[in-house]
Amino acid sequence: MRKIFTTGGAAMAIAMIAAALWIWRHPARLTSGESDVQLLAVRAAAVALAAAAQALAIRFVLVPGRRSDRVLNGLGLAAALLCAVCVVSAAALGLAAR
Repeated sequence: MRKIFTTGGAAMAIAMIAAALWIWRHPARLTSGESDVQLLAVRAAAVALAAAAQALAIRFVLVPGRRSDRVLNGLGLAAALLCAVCVVSAAALGLAAR
């Protein structure tokens, strides 16, 4: 069962990173206008997606293989906090672009 979660978590994290990189490279395809604020909102969402992918990779790929330690817990917390800050930033920028 652990192997299924590890493989699934790794596959999901890779897919999320690929999506975040595509979003970062092509933000204009996801916005209705050419406003710089809209582009920044989409790029902030891409960073949030990449941070969530890192947190997922830490949780499902690194932690099951070993005993949980302070470094992995700290990395997971840092990725989660970065994700939260970027989601709030993306929402604020999206509302400001209206």
